[in-house]
Amino acid sequence: MFFLFFSVTVTNIFFLFTQIVYNLIKKDLKTGVIKPLNSTVFDACDIEEAFRFMAAGKHIGKVLLKIREDENNEESLPLNVINRVYCDPNQSYVIVGGLGGMGIELADWLVVRGCRKLVLSSSRGFKNENQILKVE
Repeated sequence: MFFLFFSVTVTNIFFLFTQIVYNLIKKDLKTGVIKPLNSTVFDACDIEEAFRFMAAGKHIGKVLLKIREDENNEESLPLNVINRVYCDPNQSYVIVGGLGGMGIELADWLVVRGCRKLVLSSSRGFKNENQILKVE
């Protein structure tokens, strides 16, 4: 009696299946068998009207906001920025419950971002060495 065992890489099967489905959809889009959803386009300045239109629930398809006329217009290109909070070193910052776990971490976070005048209020005072070390 013989037993045969085969090893199959499932990843390759999924990739092949994905490619087949992709090619079928692409072909049907080209021939018109599959049609894109209807879309209603609003200018960005008409955002309130767009939300009211969508909230009415009488539309079929997509509700889109047109942000810019020309994709390459530098004035309307998205900006790559890193969101960062900076504290004014001349301002005072108060943390109620400042000696608790969250308060101590928030205080540390503020100091790293420029805070130099920090008031930590606590109804219980210092309870352990970690709190004293962090405050110093």
